Amino acid sequence: MRYTMSATALCALLAAAPAVADTYLAATWLGLGSPNGKFMQEYVSQIDEISGGELTFDLHAAGALLPADGSLSGLSANVAQFVHITGAYVPSDLPLDNVMSDFAFAYEGSLTALAIGSIETKLTDPSIQDEYKSHDAVFVSTGANGPYNLICKGEIHGLDDLDGKKIRVTSSAHVAWLNAVGATSVSVPGSEIYTGLQRNSIDCAVGDPLFLTDYFNLVEVADSVTTLSLGWLDTGGYFFNRDFWNDITPEERRQLLDAAAMTTAVNMIEWEESLEGAYAAANEQGVAVIEPDEDLAAQMEAYKAEYRDGFAAFEMDKRNIDDPSELVAHADEAHDRWNALLSEIDARDPAALAALLKTEIYDKIDVETYGID
Repeated sequence: MRYTMSATALCALLAAAPAVADTYLAATWLGLGSPNGKFMQEYVSQIDEISGGELTFDLHAAGALLPADGSLSGLSANVAQFVHITGAYVPSDLPLDNVMSDFAFAYEGSLTALAIGSIETKLTDPSIQDEYKSHDAVFVSTGANGPYNLICKGEIHGLDDLDGKKIRVTSSAHVAWLNAVGATSVSVPGSEIYTGLQRNSIDCAVGDPLFLTDYFNLVEVADSVTTLSLGWLDTGGYFFNRDFWNDITPEERRQLLDAAAMTTAVNMIEWEESLEGAYAAANEQGVAVIEPDEDLAAQMEAYKAEYRDGFAAFEMDKRNIDDPSELVAHADEAHDRWNALLSEIDARDPAALAALLKTEIYDKIDVETYGID
């Protein structure tokens, strides 16, 4: 005889069965040893803990699931539900995100203030929120890179040394500056900087201290670092897939934002400390650290002033977008605000920094409406 369970009995059995939490996918194109990789590891761990295991993410790093230029499309297609995206690799898809990246070329302040000011801007500015929404991306946090300097084979001291040099860059702001000093910009993936310097197909890379150590291990192939201030980089960040975000409860969204505050605080403190030690570590391994000559430093100072004055027009022409002045003013104000706020606390205390992030940014996000269709 064929046994048939009644609907009542089936419901009772299902109710008695233990709940099984879903496991979601997370992806970064960078390695776990990078600051971004460390953020992803810590964040998914925080999420698992704060949700009591109800939201669990399987993290895939070093491009194992999604490459740098495929991270945004992979998130949009729901290949992974939580993804680290570098906007510089998809400039036509994220033009306003890249505007903020370019603007950081002339930024003055701390790395932490740049990153947190950008978090505030990206969470609240309507124009950049619309841009993320068009790709089914829900922004939660970011980091920042910098200060950017010249990492080279050979040595760069003054303006004349730059003439004809082939230099790998990250942003269009760097491209414009190289054109002004007679150098040639080269666009290659970060993973190819090492071999480019090793084979002399590029002379230098514009990069921050961690390019020498945590990111690309350029300490093995570079001869020198010229500490000319080439700005900072604020690009992309950490995003959830919009369908995933809409499917979870408001309480779970709040848990994700609370976890973002703590993880961002810890990550930025570790990032600052790593930067401080990177040039010293490289110097110990024979990489010369060079102060730029007066002519080169003066040219950069004058160039940045001119750059800021013409920034909006430059971006409108470069990216074929509407005037981004309102977004830029929003970001500028946020960066200034956070440079001031951070001066009032011990910004190397994770609890103090996380508390400030919560009260000033994340607690103000309405989980009933943010990222919801």
